[in-house]
Amino acid sequence: MNKPNLKFALTMAFVVTSYISFILVAINAGFDDGFMILWLRSWLIAYLLAVPSLLFLSPIIRKKYIIMPYINIKITKEGATSKQKAELIEGITFLLQKILNKNRGTIFVILDEVETDNWGIAGEQVTIRRKREN
Repeated sequence: MNKPNLKFALTMAFVVTSYISFILVAINAGFDDGFMILWLRSWLIAYLLAVPSLLFLSPIIRKKYIIMPYINIKITKEGATSKQKAELIEGITFLLQKILNKNRGTIFVILDEVETDNWGIAGEQVTIRRKREN
């Protein structure tokens, strides 16, 4: 059990069960003399059920739906075609799915094309390096 999961479960269970149990008791029983006792009893039961449920379910939900691989690839803007970019995105997605067993639907691949004037290597703009190499 890691601390962030426990903290998340305790906090989320407290917030959600407090709010929902308060509203449901108010709607169904009204604000009479026994409201606070009935609400606290209802809240405690809901809280004791919610914490283990969240501890069990939150890692499963995070792994499958929330935590997403985010890959950001920066390339110089020197004529990569749309087809090449599509192949690169597909290839990266395939590798993450195959090697890391990630859910294809949660993989984000972002390609940023950077002007060669804005990319430096060893203190020199790529534009200058390319001119010198040609």
